[in-house]
Amino acid sequence: MDRLSQLPDDLLIKILSFVPTKDDVAMSILSKRWQSLRTLVPRVIFDDFSEEDSDEDEEGNENHAIRSLSQFVFGTLLLHKAAVLERFHLGMQPFPDRLISNCFVLEELVVETCHKDNVVTFTVDFPSLKSLSVGNIIRENPPDDHMFVIRSQSLKRLRIVDYFGELDFIGNLLKLVDVNIQSISYHANVLESFTFVRRLKVCLAGEARYPRGTVLFQLLRLELCSCDDSWTNMLDHGMLADRKVRKVRWIQPRRVPVCLFLHLKSFEWRDYEGTKVEKEVAIYILNNAKRLVTAAIYPFSVSLVRKRQKIEEVEIAIRTSRECGLTIG
Repeated sequence: MDRLSQLPDDLLIKILSFVPTKDDVAMSILSKRWQSLRTLVPRVIFDDFSEEDSDEDEEGNENHAIRSLSQFVFGTLLLHKAAVLERFHLGMQPFPDRLISNCFVLEELVVETCHKDNVVTFTVDFPSLKSLSVGNIIRENPPDDHMFVIRSQSLKRLRIVDYFGELDFIGNLLKLVDVNIQSISYHANVLESFTFVRRLKVCLAGEARYPRGTVLFQLLRLELCSCDDSWTNMLDHGMLADRKVRKVRWIQPRRVPVCLFLHLKSFEWRDYEGTKVEKEVAIYILNNAKRLVTAAIYPFSVSLVRKRQKIEEVEIAIRTSRECGLTIG
């Protein structure tokens, strides 16, 4: 503690910003200097107190934990003196309604659901929000009608991993450039709202909607994960019919439309299993993608012998038609 006290204020404030606020308060009791410095940290971290309570009288303990956390958060923020609060972390269950609805300057939001989450519809509507990350993968009894509604028009980066609910995007997110979505949503209008996205990674349920006539004009990089053969609906509906597509990474693909390889320069296939269909697709792409600069196939098998066997037929079939080399992983 004596050595820490000898550090300059700026460094101590930076150290304290990574410490949970409850521990920060406990540490400040040891030094009057720390008591003043902790009110200047640009980040605050509040975690749920309920884990410390016993399982007896669960409802009473839960209510007590909520009151305790609310009082602690209110008291801490009341004394906070930092000019700008850069990051606010709150781990709490159940989550109170409209807690962050008045954050008009919020730029980055991370939402992680928990076992006792009581929120059915979570609406993200912040005019200044630029980055959103949603994790909905831990639920004991998820509600049937759980939904994330997103209408933040300033979004630039979006990451969603949602195994239980539905997604609803309101309006066209014109500033969105980087998207990673893994969802079981059957009705999500995801691609309708992503007209100008540049980097897109998608893993959707087999019955997800892929509206015709939607073209991703600015798309430069695409990564598809096929948990269901119907992922090709995304390609068949003409969404990628734009000359700017330069790089496509495939995971367990089955077929490729002409619009993808007319201008394709880099092709990568991971977890290649060498089935009859996969061989036909690989040969078809490599024989017809005349502008390819790099091509790589990474077989699923860990055996070098098996890898060689899986690739040999492809190499023989494309030997006379390929100008670029084929890399085998």
